[in-house]
Amino acid sequence: SDSGTDPDPGTGLTAAPTPNKAPADVISVYSDAYTNINADLNPNWGQQTQTTEVQIDGNNTLEYANLNYQGMQYAVSDVSAMEYVHLDYYTNDATALEFFLISPGDTPQNAKENAYDIAASEAFASGQWVSLDIPLSAYTVPELDKAFQFKTEGNGTVYLDNIYFWKAPAAAGTDTSLSALTVDGSSIADFGALKTSYSVELPAGTTVVPAVVATTTDTNASAVVTAATSIPGTTTIVVTAQDGTTTRMVSINWTLDPKPQTAAPTPSQDS
Repeated sequence: SDSGTDPDPGTGLTAAPTPNKAPADVISVYSDAYTNINADLNPNWGQQTQTTEVQIDGNNTLEYANLNYQGMQYAVSDVSAMEYVHLDYYTNDATALEFFLISPGDTPQNAKENAYDIAASEAFASGQWVSLDIPLSAYTVPELDKAFQFKTEGNGTVYLDNIYFWKAPAAAGTDTSLSALTVDGSSIADFGALKTSYSVELPAGTTVVPAVVATTTDTNASAVVTAATSIPGTTTIVVTAQDGTTTRMVSINWTLDPKPQTAAPTPSQDS
């Protein structure tokens, strides 16, 4: 978001503070300061909350009026390499405020979630914008490699902006993360920037080892792919950071589909 200096005539508020994290260290869900992942800002979860996107100093901001709970749904994202989820909030009257991180469960009713109690934290304040960085370690239930929803619970009217995941920048020259990993031109399932092992099941009868391409996040790092010699087998990737000494091994274990590929013989006996 872009920070303003004069109160917006419609709300009496100034805009939330401008984030200062480098885009390379951020996965943004809602902020004018970054490129956001695709998100539904007002999914129908049966809430009483009236959600409106308002302009404050020309800056997009979410207003949750008559808040009981409010969801935000976004593309399933691997945030396991991140360290915090950030948000800016403003309220004049809320006395309860919790912020949930959610990952999918085996059914929509069994989603994995737990809350961070903002109102109980030392940072809680009213009548001003508060910038809050919640450690992802506070969220012990959801799976961080499959984050896909936020939920805000509380009361009163709350304004929210700059909702994003972030991490501290890697020390210069030591970044061994990957920005992409493809198998025969398609992104590998469950990709993670710092994930070290994958298992890929191939159709029965496959004999050609798939082509793997690894792209480093730091363009000054390198990734050397050593293909498996046969199927089943293991392809390995050694990522070497710019400093030439920091390395990380990534393995892709190829297996074959164990199911028969043809039907059983047709019986020949007279019925």
